[in-house]
Amino acid sequence: MRAREILDRIPRDDPGTPLTFRLQRYVATAELAFAEGDRRRGLRAVREGFALLAEHRSRLGSVESVTAAAVHGVELQWVDVRAALKTGRAAALFDALERGRAVGAGAGRVTPPDDPEAAALLTEARGLLAKARELPATGGRAVTAEREALTRKARRIQAEVRERSWRHAGETVADRAVTAREVSRLLAARDDGAVVANYSVVDGQLRAVRIGARGTTMLHLGPIIEIAERVRRVRADLVITANDLIPAPLRAAARGSLERSLKALDEALVAPLGACGDLYVATREPLLSIPWSALPSRAGRRTSVRSYVARGRHHAAPTGGRRIFAAAGPGVDEGDTEARAVGAVWAGAVLDDVPAAAENNTVHAGESASERDVVLVGQPGTVAERVREVSVLTGAAATTAAVREALATSDVVHLAAHGQHDVDNPLFASIELADGPLFAHELDGLRLPDSVIVLSSCEVGGHTAVLGGEVLGLTSVLLRLGARAVIASVAPLSDALAAEVMPRLHEHLRDTDDPEAALAAAIADVAEPVPLVCFGSVEGLTS
Repeated sequence: MRAREILDRIPRDDPGTPLTFRLQRYVATAELAFAEGDRRRGLRAVREGFALLAEHRSRLGSVESVTAAAVHGVELQWVDVRAALKTGRAAALFDALERGRAVGAGAGRVTPPDDPEAAALLTEARGLLAKARELPATGGRAVTAEREALTRKARRIQAEVRERSWRHAGETVADRAVTAREVSRLLAARDDGAVVANYSVVDGQLRAVRIGARGTTMLHLGPIIEIAERVRRVRADLVITANDLIPAPLRAAARGSLERSLKALDEALVAPLGACGDLYVATREPLLSIPWSALPSRAGRRTSVRSYVARGRHHAAPTGGRRIFAAAGPGVDEGDTEARAVGAVWAGAVLDDVPAAAENNTVHAGESASERDVVLVGQPGTVAERVREVSVLTGAAATTAAVREALATSDVVHLAAHGQHDVDNPLFASIELADGPLFAHELDGLRLPDSVIVLSSCEVGGHTAVLGGEVLGLTSVLLRLGARAVIASVAPLSDALAAEVMPRLHEHLRDTDDPEAALAAAIADVAEPVPLVCFGSVEGLTS
């Protein structure tokens, strides 16, 4: 009673009151209502607080600033989640988790900013990093010092670009949080054994809300510390097994350790779900770094992972007119072969063997046969009849501008290139191309055409948890900008393994337009664990 009297005496906010103060009132109101047993009043305060925060983020201009806005709602979310846990109802916990996660979800600006100075800075940074890449690996101290100086200067420029991006206004529409009832109804209508598993860590304890066609349950999976250690071991073992320079006995030992850890994670995280069909995972760190498709029980089964349960994805049956793009970056031993093999899969022909006046395909030469092949397809009765155009870029033709344009216009994009996730500055995660790195930051503002993107690169499926709990990296940016699914590696992926798996993946993708099924089929009989993950969400949840 005393707390209620004090809260009621605090003056109401006016339009000039700082956002944090206004949100704190909602936190106090919700916490007090839940303590008094008035759950309806508490939920109203939570929803009103999140609505205020959503209105604030709608004016922000970049993916990073939209995501960072979630930090203002952290305390409100914890009040909501802990109150939900006290009810003992799985659906209440699911709804509380997704209410908070939706605050940092969704895209950034609707249109890219007109900022030629930022573009010039990014071009300068790219040139510096490209120059550093070209320096010899064994050039002594002078070369090492030059490489470090070039990299430091590029990072200073990146920091300046980042600061500029926060000044841009936006037109963002906040995501509407998905509810357990919506998911339950969708899965009941499907009735195909699909399961949605929403994992969360509260006070060091890992829980999962399992939703299937027959209902919603809450699972207590124990302390997170043991599972987090297993995830770290998997990561370390994958680094070793992917490196051909490491002695074979050490790689064999790492392989055995990897298989034991994957089995342990499978038993701890997936076995309690009883998921025998499709599995859709919503989670944050450390579980987001698990190669879920490589877990033993998920072999041959559709598995999709994302940091929250997103709306708006639809399963598209194969139709005519699809545009396919494949490119290879520098330094990938099998990159050119891989990109051309992917193009051949979609074109229904081997590109090297297609004559200029072939009956079912017309080949237009680009810079040279080794750098660019564009195959126009669509003849009735051929495998390629569902495809409008296949474009393959290698060598000097595989530039950042060409890839950025392809991402905005292609239905399927395959990039066989080295990549890097920047832990400290996730929007500068990058893919190495002929003229330097393509940064995630440069994609902010693109609208992707409901595409499937395959990143055949080392670790570009990596991400960084930012304040508020949401994650950022190249994969999450592509999903926010409209990709239907992104297939990427969460750990080092050897060039040889990528070259083996990718053509098979695209054969299945071509025939089914189903990225989860394509990945599952492509890696089902591979002799070693493959750290590729399909990042996406549940089909059929309306926007």
